[in-house]
Amino acid sequence: MIIGKKVEKPVLIAKEYQAEYRIEGEKAEFVRYLGEEEEYEVPSFLDHYPVTRVGAYAFSEHRNLDSVHLPPQLEEIGAHAFYNCRGLKELSLYDKISEIEDGAFKNCGNLSHLTLYTMPDHKLVIKNILMDSTEGIGVTIYFEDGEKRERAEVVFPPYLVEYEENTPARICEKQAYGSGERYRHCLYDGQLNFEQYDGLFDFAVAVDSLEYPIRIAVNRLRYPYSLKEDGKTEYERFLKENNRKVLDYYVQREEQEVLEWMLKEKKLSKKEMNLAAELCRKHQKNSLLPMLMEYQNRNFKPEKKTFSL
Repeated sequence: MIIGKKVEKPVLIAKEYQAEYRIEGEKAEFVRYLGEEEEYEVPSFLDHYPVTRVGAYAFSEHRNLDSVHLPPQLEEIGAHAFYNCRGLKELSLYDKISEIEDGAFKNCGNLSHLTLYTMPDHKLVIKNILMDSTEGIGVTIYFEDGEKRERAEVVFPPYLVEYEENTPARICEKQAYGSGERYRHCLYDGQLNFEQYDGLFDFAVAVDSLEYPIRIAVNRLRYPYSLKEDGKTEYERFLKENNRKVLDYYVQREEQEVLEWMLKEKKLSKKEMNLAAELCRKHQKNSLLPMLMEYQNRNFKPEKKTFSL
């Protein structure tokens, strides 16, 4: 018997999906993306076979690619599959993925949001993606259990790692700046420890730019999955103490949904509502003013003028 290198199945082309693919057994491998679209959805089936693997270098160097949606039955992402996809900002995926090989998302410096669909007791598959980047990344997690769906919104801040030489000891010591590495270590054994995540908030306030504590606090309060009372109290205290900066952040970005949430939850006093309107005018975000005026008219009756003779 001659034992040699495994012969790979031939590569086929699916013009409809602008893709090269390979059939192995009863499964399909997505070998190479051939298109130039900014948004792409990897097909669930090719030749009626489920796509279970995105191959090595499948999307590499597609620098204009903006967002990718991976199919529910995908099990593997090959090495350097998205290498140097510098324009990639959004990725959505499912928890059936069991392996993400080395460097799959290396040099994807603009990747800023992940959406993961999972079950409450299933392993999360995002740590390898997060560890491939030192930039800030927001993550939406949908926990689906039958007809029930719960949502969590978390932010993993950026961080910087430097190695400083310790000459007497003849070693290089690792030094991490920012809270991002610590937040990433809240993911272990395939689960996100929400209590540990929330417990890092004071550290994030101390070492990160204010943008990240603001986003963390707002997201955890809007979608309080596994949020304990002490964490809730801390986030609310922070937002109250930094109300001007919080409002300024969301007004400048015209994030109407967040401002609507603040109004709906009655998180804005009359003074804060007036401040929000002032910031809208300052930053020329006049499209937000009707929402604020409606809230004012509904909740704060105008003061009656009195005249003295």
